Amino acid sequence: FLGMVTYLSQYMPNISSLTADLRGLLKKDALFQWSEAHDVAFQKIKNQISEDVCLRYFDTSKEVVLQVDASQVGLGAVLLQDGKPVAYASKALTPAEMRYANIEREMLAVVFGCLKYHHYLYGRRFVCRSDHQPLEKIHLKNLSDAPPRLQRLLLKIQPYDFEIKYIPGKEVALADALSRVNPQDRMELKGLDFTIHELTPCMTPIQVSMIREEQKKDATMQLLTQQLIQGWPNYCKEVDPTLSKYWVLRDDISIEDGCIAYLGRLIIPPNLRKSCMESLHRGHPGMTKMCLRAKQSLYWPGINEEIRNKVENCIPCQTVARSQQKEPAIPIEVPFRPWQKIGMDLFFCKGKWYLLVCDYYSKFP
Repeated sequence: FLGMVTYLSQYMPNISSLTADLRGLLKKDALFQWSEAHDVAFQKIKNQISEDVCLRYFDTSKEVVLQVDASQVGLGAVLLQDGKPVAYASKALTPAEMRYANIEREMLAVVFGCLKYHHYLYGRRFVCRSDHQPLEKIHLKNLSDAPPRLQRLLLKIQPYDFEIKYIPGKEVALADALSRVNPQDRMELKGLDFTIHELTPCMTPIQVSMIREEQKKDATMQLLTQQLIQGWPNYCKEVDPTLSKYWVLRDDISIEDGCIAYLGRLIIPPNLRKSCMESLHRGHPGMTKMCLRAKQSLYWPGINEEIRNKVENCIPCQTVARSQQKEPAIPIEVPFRPWQKIGMDLFFCKGKWYLLVCDYYSKFP
């Protein structure tokens, strides 16, 4: 029965969610017990199969719209022409993909849609609609300005000529329904599995592991992780006050290898910041060098200000620091005889102007 339903899935936008309970009976260690929920799902599927659902033929001369959406458990994509569906597609997320930040899952949906309908989209201009507004700006960014995982996803869609347009969530009902699939539906898509070979080039694996564990213990970091997975709200006032300082960075924060990172730099929990600051300051390199070191691997809100205070309050740093250099005096060669070289200037004294003439040899006015 599920095989027949899967064969007809291209006509049913929410087939994965409808079959979730039935697929649960196929698990390796599941006890086969038919309940009322299974009977309800069985009847709903039969009713939907019986409905008159038509897909239109693809017309190469008409505009193509790819509508995508992502939930916490799956991805959905619909190919539209004249507002009518040409094809439906959905994909369940792997456990690793479920831990992606919301913006990364939304971009993953764009990648999934482009690769799924490659033979329709490649070589032509099309519009991609999403209910995640930050994608409009992320798509236009330079690759070097995006977080590492987004960089890899953006590289996947480089061959396609399209524009991402934001539309409210209520207008992406088709893709939204397709995205809410059961996590047990492991329909893998080739080319979307990545391996992180290097997270932070200036840190050892032991240091990365320690920061990861401390992030798990810190309440603010856990709240930030939850916010990244669920997605950011539309306004800063809707965010928890402890996360307001991360609001302006929301499009560049991601979860890399279990660690929260900002543009590839690990976000350090409060209880590790003092030791990290000491590591940055080792050898008294100065403020500029410390900031360059931090940009390679570490970040927390206000780190540059703390670096400046650290250097200004460090006696050895201030002792060897360059003081404000005075402009050196320009020496003048002494002439060989009087009146060989003179200087003149005007000055005002007691209501009268005077012309001052000075001999460079004798220094006499």
